[in-house]
Amino acid sequence: NYTMAVSDYQEDLPIYTLRERKQNDRVDLLINTIPFVVDENNSEYPYFYLFSNDWDDYGSKTKFKLLYHEGVNNVKEIGYVKITD
Repeated sequence: NYTMAVSDYQEDLPIYTLRERKQNDRVDLLINTIPFVVDENNSEYPYFYLFSNDWDDYGSKTKFKLLYHEGVNNVKEIGYVKITD
């Protein structure tokens, strides 16, 4: 079973390619290729940086500041996020 899925964007318009359908597949969203790193810098750009916070949520460290590193001197602060299982 195959479907058309977003594989890229060109001039803000989606480019669709044919691919095999998977269960719970989101064909309207582009698969993320930007890595996330926690408490360490990455040598390749772009990447998302999760800086851990001292906040203790009943024994778990769940609060992080999320930054987007587009280049060496190009960092955008997104804000605080809470990640838990």
